[in-house]
Amino acid sequence: MARCWQPFYIAKRTQEKFLLESLPYLKGRVLDVGCGLQPHKGYFKDYVGIDFLKYFPTVAADARFLPFSDASFDSVICMEVLEHINNPPAVFNEIVRVLKIGGIVYITVPMYWYLHYAPLDFWRFTPYSLLGLCKSCGLLPTYLHRSGGLNHFIACRISESLNKYLPKFLMCAVNKLLLFYTRFDKWNNRDAAGWVLRARRNK
Repeated sequence: MARCWQPFYIAKRTQEKFLLESLPYLKGRVLDVGCGLQPHKGYFKDYVGIDFLKYFPTVAADARFLPFSDASFDSVICMEVLEHINNPPAVFNEIVRVLKIGGIVYITVPMYWYLHYAPLDFWRFTPYSLLGLCKSCGLLPTYLHRSGGLNHFIACRISESLNKYLPKFLMCAVNKLLLFYTRFDKWNNRDAAGWVLRARRNK
């Protein structure tokens, strides 16, 4: 988890919260698609991470062409990755292919976020786009929830901006105040910083 003084503390803390809530559903052999530096590896006993070679993953691979046999994983996680893939349906289809029947996929995506990892930044997602992707590849959605609203997005942007100028001890205090500010999102259901999806492969 990010330290309280870091610029992405609020976003990382929120992502961790939702992942921890879903851990009871993510069992067996787990594939982490777009694992980066593998911050979630410690949560799983049987873990395989794929990403570009520069991140030193378990396997270097393209998410659109997973180098694994059909039905070889019990669970798949894919966190904040799909916006960087120019063909998200291809990734969904590959995830379903390597997932066992009855297996669970856990996906997080942004809806509000700034331009990042340019030029590999292609998409922002609504809940309806996620439901459509699930339907197109035969996944049954079992959980769909926003991962913060407008206040969450504003808090993340303020945190990142101030991080350039404030010492660490002040950033810790600021981030904790901003985290409290995100609680007011519960009174606004219209905006979403991002989405958390859990779905099951039925066939």
